[in-house]
Formats: sequence, structure tokens, C-alpha cells
Amino acid sequence: MSSLDLGPLFERDSAIAREAAGGRCRWLNAAARRFLGIDEDEATGFAWEDRVHPEDRAALAQASAGEGNYRLRYRIRRADGDYFWLDERGVITAEGVIARAENAGPGSLGQSGVIRMASFSHHVPSLEILCELTGIGTWELDMDHSGLTWSAQVYRIHGLPEGQRITLPEALSYYPPGAREEVQRHLDEAVATGEPFDFELPFVDAQGKLRRVRGVGCYAEEGGRRLLRGCFQDVTQEHERRGEVEGLNERMRVAAEAAQLGIWDWDVADNVLTWDETMYRLHGVDPSQRQDTFATWYACLHPHDAERVAEEIEAALRGEAEFNTSYRILRADTGEVRVIRAHASVRQEAQGTRMIGVNLDVTTEVFAEERSRQLSAELDQARRTESLATLAGGIAHNFNNVLGVVRGVLELLRTDCPPQPHLLRLISRGLDATDRAARVVEQVRSLNQAPMLTGERLDFAKLVREIGRDEAEVVGAKKRCEVEGQEPQLRQLVLCLLDNARKAVGSEGHVSMTVGFLKVSGDPSLPAGEYVELVVSDDGPGVPVELRERIFEPFFTTKPQGRGLGLAATLGILHRHEGSLRVVTSPQGSTFEVALPLAAPSSPVEQPEPETRARAARILVVEDDPGVAEVVVHVLAKEHSVEHVPDGVTALAKLEEGSAFDLLVLDLSLPKMDGEEVYRRLRARGIELPVLFSSGRGDAPAVKDPRTAYLSKPYVGTELRDLVQRLLSQA
Repeated sequence: MSSLDLGPLFERDSAIAREAAGGRCRWLNAAARRFLGIDEDEATGFAWEDRVHPEDRAALAQASAGEGNYRLRYRIRRADGDYFWLDERGVITAEGVIARAENAGPGSLGQSGVIRMASFSHHVPSLEILCELTGIGTWELDMDHSGLTWSAQVYRIHGLPEGQRITLPEALSYYPPGAREEVQRHLDEAVATGEPFDFELPFVDAQGKLRRVRGVGCYAEEGGRRLLRGCFQDVTQEHERRGEVEGLNERMRVAAEAAQLGIWDWDVADNVLTWDETMYRLHGVDPSQRQDTFATWYACLHPHDAERVAEEIEAALRGEAEFNTSYRILRADTGEVRVIRAHASVRQEAQGTRMIGVNLDVTTEVFAEERSRQLSAELDQARRTESLATLAGGIAHNFNNVLGVVRGVLELLRTDCPPQPHLLRLISRGLDATDRAARVVEQVRSLNQAPMLTGERLDFAKLVREIGRDEAEVVGAKKRCEVEGQEPQLRQLVLCLLDNARKAVGSEGHVSMTVGFLKVSGDPSLPAGEYVELVVSDDGPGVPVELRERIFEPFFTTKPQGRGLGLAATLGILHRHEGSLRVVTSPQGSTFEVALPLAAPSSPVEQPEPETRARAARILVVEDDPGVAEVVVHVLAKEHSVEHVPDGVTALAKLEEGSAFDLLVLDLSLPKMDGEEVYRRLRARGIELPVLFSSGRGDAPAVKDPRTAYLSKPYVGTELRDLVQRLLSQA
């Protein structure tokens, strides 16, 4: 059998094979050379013992010096200097040692590497011994005498007693139809062409059991004889395992494709990176344009993540940590940023280190989680603000009642006291203090983001010009920019933004305010339509990155004397007026951009000329706070007949019993029955007298009635008298 090429038969064997004589290597198969890391011309003539670990040489020498067979575990050194365990079975012959070994891994036993044997040709005794070790049978067919010779292993595979005479037709009869003709074709072609053959076909043994066999062979002429020689091997288990693996691989492929899992395999030593189709799709890479190396994959990583991911891979290769991470990539086809979740394991094999892993695009999930966290944070903030606003509304109402009494008394003193300069100066200081306190209460009250129920048309550009005349450069605002809203709150909005900008720049910086028109379409933060835009800019230091998400929190401030209410109140006012606010900030300054809906065009309404003096009237004041009631009665009693009741139920009963009044001054926050309910019941009973609402909460009633007006506490006495006069003149 010296001319037989056994390479195809051993192609799928997992063993390292060697032959030695006199302590020197005579032959190594390709798998052994690859495992040791040596070339073919270095594979003969060297002392095998030189590569054995010093602690294991004595045991190997003792095993090789005996007779028969041996089995030994020992360590062998590869070309890279690393030692690996071998689990070796050897046969000692008169000519030396033939051995077959499994790689048991670096430093541990039982980890088999996948080592493939390559072709070799040698003398018959050595081949027969090696074939017995690997479960391979040999056969020879004399073409001239039809003599078929089998080794003991071939008889065992057929299930026949050893030595039974078999002819070629009888041997072929063990193959099912179709396979039988395939074997005959291989034999005929080998004789005709001289080329070796290799087949794997179904086979039925003498007991009727279906098996899978593999045969290789070639044609030879020796001493005038025409011979076919070959090897025969039962590969049933290997075929079944291969089928199971192929089935498992197919199921894994289908599952991975359904889950959009990309699978990759990186041969670290040779720097070959293999991708499946899903990996190419995830990265937007054309398979025909890609080089299968680590560097080309690394080029797909987002620049901000590349260094971190490389460090995590190095840690995994060193065995310090698992590779289980997320990172961003830039798709090669679109440049789109995607988020990838990756998991991989590192395997140490005879050929070197491999890293095998899976990738999953989790961009949608990551963005959804981020949006969910953002919405959750916004909801928590809204709940905190709502709770604070509810508390602040109650405090503001009571505090405004107190301020109303203080302001009313001071105004009355200024009107009625003797003209003494020092007294008037003190009264003026007291009035200024109540104004400042009222502005603070208004800021607290503006935290309430409930929608605005009623408002008036006003020129927002004119309001900005008035406020910014002495404080900032005002650009635009030449045309009338009408919005619908509550003038005190819009005034507070502008004042808060201006005050914030002035404090940001100090005494040396520059602040500007620009008013104009804005047309919106395709903006997710604002409905399409026309808006009035206010832009407040400063050249201050800007807002630090770590504080930008907190500047609208109530009571959060970076200013030593600040209260942290201005910007929080601004958001509340804008929400009530269905507006929006955008902030752009950098170390070079900040810009606050406000958008308010432009009021719909309306036809001019002819306003009646106000009377030059108020006519005397009967007025019913409904107010639960005694101090406020006393001041209101005192202010109005100079010109009118005034009566006071403390609650809505009493007021309703008085009006229903026929008491004649010309005007009702009605507080909205009343015990027993609130002001709006009193108004609704009056109108339901046909009582149409004018109503002046007032409240310390700042919430105008949801009433569309020209015979009503609203006054927010604390108010000035002249405001009260003017509104009373206007309502009476319209009656």
C-alpha cells in the first residue's frame, strides 16, 4: 500500500499523528505540523523529546522503551513557546513508535482541539497499525484474479466473520441500489484514469443495520498485477453527529435571522474576521467591498466608543472579563448612528485563539428606554410642580388678601392723612414693599400650569417696548403684534426673562430683546400656525452643561440673592398661554426664544365713551376676608351705597329675595359656595346685574360675558374704582 494516498480519509480525523525511530521524528501529518507551528521541511529528523516538557520526558521514554501499546498524557512545546497537553496512544514496533494524540488544551485535560490529518504515504506495517488505531480497515482487489482481500476491521464493519471469502459482486451487494452503482463507477474511473477516489455512501451490514461508510482508494500496477487498494471506515456516528450539527446550525440560523442576530467569528492569530449576512446588513456594508480583518470592523465603530470597545476586547482576550457590551456604530452606507449590543466568548484552540460572538441592533429599544426615562423624569417634575403649585395657590390667595388690606389701608392713609412729607414718604415705602411682595406672590402663583380660561387682546410688542425701554436694546416691535392673554402674567413673563439676562451679564454685558412674527410648520413642539416671537439674548457666561436640565426647577438658582422662581414661573405662564420656550446656551451667552400664538384678526369694535364721573349705585360686596372687605367698602363708599356679605349663600339669598343692587363685587374663593357657582345660579334665575370678579389665586373665571370683569388681588384702589365705573356705564 506504499503508493496509496490516505489524505482524504484522514481529512476529518481529529488526531495528531507521528512516527519516530531512534528517538527522532520520521514523519508528522499536517495537523501535527500545524499544531506545533513548524514547516514541512522541519518535520523530520528532530528529537521529539526536545519538545517534551522536562518533567514529562522520563515518562515518555519509559513508555516508548516497552513493547505493545501504551497511553500517556504529557506536555509538548509549540513553536510559540507555550506548552499544551497531549493525550497520546502509541504502538511500539520493531522499527519505532507510531502514535496518535489528542490535543487536551493549555494547562488542562480533556479539551479536544479540532486537528485534521493530511495526506501521507509510508510502509505497510506502519499504515496498518495506524489504521487499527483509528478504526480504519484496508482492502485490496486483484483485477486479474478477482481476488478481494480485507483487513479484520473491514470484516467487522460488514458484520462478517474474519477470513470469509468475498467476491467483488458480493461486496457491492451490501450497498443499496444507487449507491452500488456509485461505488462501481468510482472503481471503473480509478482504473481508467489512475486518479484516486473518495466516497461516502449508505451501507447495510450483514445484520441488516443501515450504516454510513467512507471509502478511498487508487489504482496501482505492481509486478504485472493490476490492483485497486484502499481504506474503509464506518462513519455512521460521525454522519449522524454531522447531521445533528447541521440541523442545529440551520435552526440557529433561522432563529438568528428571525431575531436579527448577527454572528461573527474572529481568528485572532491570523486576523481573519468572518461575518454572516445579518452582520453585513447591520453595518450597512457591501460584502464584496469588505476586507475580513479586525481593522475594517473597528473602522465602523463610533469614534467616541472605539477606544473603550477595543479595551474591552483586550480584557476579554486576556481572560479578565467577559465581552458583553453596547456601543455605537456608523453605518457604512448611510452614516446613520446605530446602537449595537454585543456578546462574545474567547476560545483557546490548537490553531490559536478565536473570539466568537453575536451582535444585535438595539437602537429602537435604547431610544425608547431613553425617551421613557425622559418622560418619567418630566412626569415626576410635573407632579412635584403641580403639588407645589396647589400649595402655592392657597398660600398666594391668603397672602394676597393680607397684601390687599395693607395696600388699601396705605392708600387710604395717603389720601386722608395731613400732607406731612415724612408720613407720605413712609406710606410710599410701604406701598413699594407691597408691590414687591405682590410680584413674588405672582411668581409663585404662576407655577400653576393650568390652561388659561379667559384673556384679553393686547399688543405684545408694545408691552415689550415699555418694559425694555431702559433695560435693554429692543429690536423690531414696530408693528402691532396682538396676542390673547392676561396682561399681568405676560408682563411678568417679559420681566422674568429680562431680569434673568441682566443678572447673567452683570453691569458690563449686553442684553437685547427682539420681537417679530414667526410662521411654524413641521415643528413637533408647536402646532402649525402664526406666532409672535420674543428673543431675549445676552453675552454672559451661559448655563453650565450640568445645570441646564435644572434651570426651570422651582427654587433652583445659581444666584446668591435669587429665589429660583423666575424661570419656573415663566414656564407656567407660557403653558397657560399655549406658548413655548427654547433655550440655546453656550460659554458665549444664552438666548431664550418665546413663541406665543398670534391673535386671530378681529373686526374693530366701537367702544362706548366712558362717563366722566361715576353715578351713584348700590353695590353688594361678597368677600370672606374681613380686612379686604373693609378696605373695598371704604374705597367704594365715597361714591356709592355699599353693602357687604361674607359668603356666596348669603349673597344669593339676598339677591333672590328682591334686594335691588346695581353691581356685584364677587370674590371667587368663598366658603360654602364659590364665586363662579354664585354667578351661574344668578344667571340661571335671570338676574343680569354686572359682576366684578376678584381673586388672590390669579385664576380668572371661565366666563364669556361683556357684563363681567376680573381684578386680581392685591389691587390698587384706582383700579377698583375704574372697573366699577366701566361696568356701571355699560349697564
